[in-house]
Amino acid sequence: MTPTQPRPASIRIFLADGTPEGLRIVEKSNWTGRAVVANRSQLERALARSEMAQPGVYVLTGLTDDGAAKLYVGEADALGERIKQHVSGKEFWTRAVAFTSTNEGLNKANVRYLG
Repeated sequence: MTPTQPRPASIRIFLADGTPEGLRIVEKSNWTGRAVVANRSQLERALARSEMAQPGVYVLTGLTDDGAAKLYVGEADALGERIKQHVSGKEFWTRAVAFTSTNEGLNKANVRYLG
């Protein structure tokens, strides 16, 4: 395969509350990362997960007042603490996606490089 061709992959999605719209934990085969996906209304439940105490990169998505897509990308030593700060500081977002490592191989230096 050349680098431009799609590569087969397996993605595992854990539906934490049993619904596809709810809190989701996403992992990809042969990748040491994990994504925690939560709507703003599910933030408290997401913050209770151990992944949210780790360093990582996060994305907040939502819409502007005129309906255009808006995206904010950030990095943090402790994902949950940083995202919690955006509850009152950034009103636009309706979904948060937090990326961290499954093997604690992601540290602050790596996160700053990615962010």
